[in-house]
Amino acid sequence: MNLRPLLMVTILAVAAPLLGQEASERVVPSSELLEVVRFSETISGESRLLSVPENRLQSTSRQIYVHYIRIPARKDTQLPPVVFLPGGPGQTITCEDIAAGLSRKGYSKYAELAAFGEARDVVIINQSGTGGTPGHPDLPRFWLVEPPVFSKPLSADEKRVRLARGLHKLMVRCGEQGIDVRGYNLGNMADDVEAIRLAHGYARIAIRGTSFGSQWALAYLSRYPNNIDRMLLSGVEPVDYGYDSPNGFWNVIKRIDAEARASEQVVLPDVGLAEAVKTIITRLEAKHVTIRGFHPRKKYAVNVPIGADDFRHYLLRPILDSQMHSRAMLALWPKFIAEIYNEDYQYLASKIVDDRPETTSRSLHYTLIDNSIGISEEREATLNSEMAARWLGDVNLFYTATRSACPIDPSAESLRRMADSPVPVLLVHGTLDLATPLENSLDVIPSFPNGKLLTVVGGTHAAEFHAAGVDPKFLTYLTTFMNASDATLAVRTIPNEIRLPALKFQSTSEPSLFTMLTEGNRQNGRSK
Repeated sequence: MNLRPLLMVTILAVAAPLLGQEASERVVPSSELLEVVRFSETISGESRLLSVPENRLQSTSRQIYVHYIRIPARKDTQLPPVVFLPGGPGQTITCEDIAAGLSRKGYSKYAELAAFGEARDVVIINQSGTGGTPGHPDLPRFWLVEPPVFSKPLSADEKRVRLARGLHKLMVRCGEQGIDVRGYNLGNMADDVEAIRLAHGYARIAIRGTSFGSQWALAYLSRYPNNIDRMLLSGVEPVDYGYDSPNGFWNVIKRIDAEARASEQVVLPDVGLAEAVKTIITRLEAKHVTIRGFHPRKKYAVNVPIGADDFRHYLLRPILDSQMHSRAMLALWPKFIAEIYNEDYQYLASKIVDDRPETTSRSLHYTLIDNSIGISEEREATLNSEMAARWLGDVNLFYTATRSACPIDPSAESLRRMADSPVPVLLVHGTLDLATPLENSLDVIPSFPNGKLLTVVGGTHAAEFHAAGVDPKFLTYLTTFMNASDATLAVRTIPNEIRLPALKFQSTSEPSLFTMLTEGNRQNGRSK
């Protein structure tokens, strides 16, 4: 990576809230150029900082920095820039990430960046308060959660107490250090995007957001509806949908159930997967079991009590060496559920041995941002009344445990309202997405008469990568939508769905998951 000498310019801070100001009254911010970076032979850009108030609603607020990267378009098409909003909350994109990403072949967000950047400036905005980027304030990165009592089954109620206690300790420390945690919210982040738009004199912007980045994009749309050219969103999370839907999880279980029934590799319980989950939970609610558990990493055996909340917790976690949001994780679900239904708890006990004694850490930035928007009373009542809440328990336990300690964005109620919009929108969503269920996009798309939903059948939260793996035109679809002069015409050329091959389920016959775990660790040990 070749860097030219640093060019420093004067910072003019955004000293007043952007929301509610008339255009003639706004102070146009300018930014600080940190470095000019050559990312590849054909792509160069700038790493910049924008100084903003930590809390725009506090006149005496200290200044912090928002880091962003700006890459000029390679052709002068007069199209508005495309703003990439990272997910998380807390994901960052650095200059090093871009250079490394552009050097790799195949589909990625960096391939999108290169394709969209042919005709548009590209602006990547990192979230204020995150670590790993220039200008990071002294916001503590993590808070600690004490481990549960090992001798008892996991309890959701007891976990709620531990989470609240751990967060309270750090919030007290933030107050002692003069950190205004009220400023870390979705409204301020929308204003950060607007400040960068003003700093560069862009009339409008296009937005690319995934997961939390889509929620950030929809918050910006709510606050600045006339400033958006078009939006490309995936793993969509509406502003009022930060809390998870139990039925959203349950629908994925039912889709896996239906697919597994057609597989020759899987012998399901007679009642099917979904009913097997209900049976397991009913059984463990009536009486917990105690198993002699062992995990190769801990190298000791111990009695492990297992209750319904233990099963609920690990049902939605990666199995063996699979990754979160992977199809490999879902392909292991039938085997995991079938074993426990047949009262083989050995693998589950091993996971508890590996995890339960440890103190865990949670991101403060993630906690503040996700809690800042809260949830409307109507939405919360809907989630609490969903059928699957009976079986999956409080899937929003993290939020319900920590929300009382976190400030709510004063503009949360207005941001949560979803108004109809003429902005052209392309949504990409997988049918097996556990993080942001397909139903999110199904609920949102009616609000966009110029919108289109591209469904990835069999896709998870990483649906774009799955789609690109089976359809070589996938990046072309996205680029056509993003760079066409008329986005409403461009969406008509994009298919309604991309269908993935059937999942390759792990056989429910021998060896067991526990045997696979222990044998896999022995193999890894021998290969080192």
